[in-house]
Amino acid sequence: MKRLLFFSVLVLALPACSPVYYAPSSQHVPLLTEEEEFTVAGNYVGANSVDGASLRAAYALNSNWGLIGGGSLFFNEGSEDNSSNGSGGHFEAGGGYFTEVSNKFVFETYGLLGYGNMVNRFPQSIQDYPGTDGEIKANILSLALQPAFGFKSKYFEAAISLRTGMINYSGIRGDLMTQNDDQDAVGNQQEYLKDNRSNLLFEPALTIRGGLEFLKIEAQTGGSLNLTNKNFPQETSWLSIGLIYRFED
Repeated sequence: MKRLLFFSVLVLALPACSPVYYAPSSQHVPLLTEEEEFTVAGNYVGANSVDGASLRAAYALNSNWGLIGGGSLFFNEGSEDNSSNGSGGHFEAGGGYFTEVSNKFVFETYGLLGYGNMVNRFPQSIQDYPGTDGEIKANILSLALQPAFGFKSKYFEAAISLRTGMINYSGIRGDLMTQNDDQDAVGNQQEYLKDNRSNLLFEPALTIRGGLEFLKIEAQTGGSLNLTNKNFPQETSWLSIGLIYRFED
């Protein structure tokens, strides 16, 4: 894979020849275990057609309950022979429960509410379809539940997270026309997105960290399965690398 990432969750850009309406970001899996513990993580994330950056934090209110939040930015600047480009951003926050299942093993689950936006631009489509603007924009509301089970030691951490969430598009605007997949008809992308505005996603991820007690290198890989529409234009996997800093009393 050619690209990776930095600032975390969602939202979007586009590939060379067709829109992409969703790109998953890295997941913050803090593995908190004690009161007033605080983590902050920054990642560079890459998918097939989009780069991004994420920044996230988590804080333990007491020995079992915590807060989590952060945001992501995504971008695709196109190439010299293709002026298509896109960008997006998403920010989310929430809270949840964590507990040490046994020595060095942690279970946690967080509920998250988020908001973001996206834009896809295809200047070349204006030549093919005069009178259109070659753009599509939308706002995105997200709701997710993210349980995780992990191993946490002084110099090494590993976790599996199973994020399930809903994304809903609103404020859909623009006038982008593209050729349908069957190449037999022109597709109005604004109408398509309105007809497919709500999507249920399942996103498992594997996170591995290693380094010092307070500062570790973090690598994560995951997939995104659309349970509502398997043909929805989206990225289906990601890979991220970054750092996580852990503050403890």
